[in-house]
This record gives sequence, structure tokens and C-alpha cells, in this order.
Amino acid sequence: METSCYVNKFNYLGVVFTSGGSFSEAQKTLAGQSLKAIFQMNKCLYKFTDVSVQHRLDLFDKLITPIMNYAGEVWGFIKGNSIKKVHMQFCKRMLGVQAITQNDFINGELGHVNYQTQRFYIMINYWTKLLRTNNKKFNKKIYLTLLNDIVIQLNFVMSKWSGPIKIHRHRNGST
Repeated sequence: METSCYVNKFNYLGVVFTSGGSFSEAQKTLAGQSLKAIFQMNKCLYKFTDVSVQHRLDLFDKLITPIMNYAGEVWGFIKGNSIKKVHMQFCKRMLGVQAITQNDFINGELGHVNYQTQRFYIMINYWTKLLRTNNKKFNKKIYLTLLNDIVIQLNFVMSKWSGPIKIHRHRNGST
């Protein structure tokens, strides 16, 4: 008797993949890991009461942001509400404002670009590197296969990573 085993989600190299293909679980996991890192950072900074807001932001950008945007090349089109929430929570606590304070005011006060914009930059940067990669490399072969799916299908699914990032260039007739 043959039994088959299915899993709903699994973690591969720090990214949570689900059977439904959604990356919302991945970004929730990254948000949780970011909260742990923020706790550790604040624990270390507790002794230093004179650290400026700008220095705290610099530490956040160097220590926490890479965790939040980990593998953003793949899942970057998701808004990442869990990640945005962690970032806003940190910023509001650091500034000593209420939790109901408008997020746009916080970003404006701190001069921060939202994380989805940062992930778009990460994705476009990865895509330009991918275009220059040798066609024999595995990641380029997968990209070309996804691109071929777009060309073959008349009604392709825009949720595929290759669709939104490649559609403009495809319409212009180049690869």
C-alpha cells in the first residue's frame, strides 16, 4: 500500500513556501524574526540612553531591514503588511508617539521609503543581473521557462513573478 504525504508549508533556506503558492506565510515568518532581532537590538541599546533617533534608524536599516526583505526578489510583489506593521511599531515606539498616529506622518518625519518600494528596487536589481546571467545557469533557465509561459499563454497569470516584472519588456519585443 502506497501512502502519499503532503505538507501545507515548508521552510527552504529561510523562506516559507506554501502549497497554495502564497508568500504571505513567508512574510509573516520574516516579520516574526524581525521582532526577535528588534528585541535583541533594543536589549543592547537599553544601556545607552543617549543614542540618537538617526543612529537607531541606521542600526535598524543595517540589522533589521535585511531580515525583513530577505528573499524579496521572489516575494516582493506582496504588500507585506506584517512587515510594514513591525516597522511602524518600531518607529512609533522610538518616536514616542501613539500607535494610532498616521503611518505617512511617521515615514515623512523619519524620511523612510516604504518597504514595498525597497523590494521593487531589489526585484529590479535582481532582474537586471538575471538578464546578464549565462543562459546555462539554473536561475536563468527557470526565468526563460517562465517567460516562455507568458509568450505561449494568451491569458497569462499576472501573479507569476515573471509576468509583472517582464511584461513591459516583452511588449517591446525584446528579452
